[in-house]
Amino acid sequence: IADVTYFNSTLEDEILVEYVGQFFDAHPINATEDSPRDGIEASLSVRLAQQWRIDAAYTYLHSEENGLPEVRRPENIASLNVAWRTMDDRFGANLTVRYNGEQKDFQFTPIGSDRITLSSYTLVNLGADYRINDTWQVYGRIENLFDTKYEEVFSFLSPGRGIYAGVRAYLQ
Repeated sequence: IADVTYFNSTLEDEILVEYVGQFFDAHPINATEDSPRDGIEASLSVRLAQQWRIDAAYTYLHSEENGLPEVRRPENIASLNVAWRTMDDRFGANLTVRYNGEQKDFQFTPIGSDRITLSSYTLVNLGADYRINDTWQVYGRIENLFDTKYEEVFSFLSPGRGIYAGVRAYLQ
């Protein structure tokens, strides 16, 4: 299954926070300029035999705020997921790779704010599950497998590697 979508929209009367003075006294205001955004989203889903499934997605986004690139909106985002299951459906594993392109953000200082560029990053996640019987399943996943350091918001580090495990019961 393949899909391509073009989008074009305009955000009007966007609610912003205005900072006044060196003590960052803040209050909400409506933007005086519209924020246009347009782009393309594409996805592909392929099933290779019964055991394999591959899903890929890509988004290109062009968005502006007051004539400048909109903050926290990367131009390029992509993902790839590869999943495999045994023929008897008892065991499965998946690998997900997510890319987030560079994006603008604000760096606030006592004398105002500056626009800065946050670096792009790629995250890799790995998961697996095993069905013990018709009722019980064990599963686990590792998020941010390579412990990538990245920022989605300036000066806020995102979570490092996370390891999760659990047990599911299917009640009938």
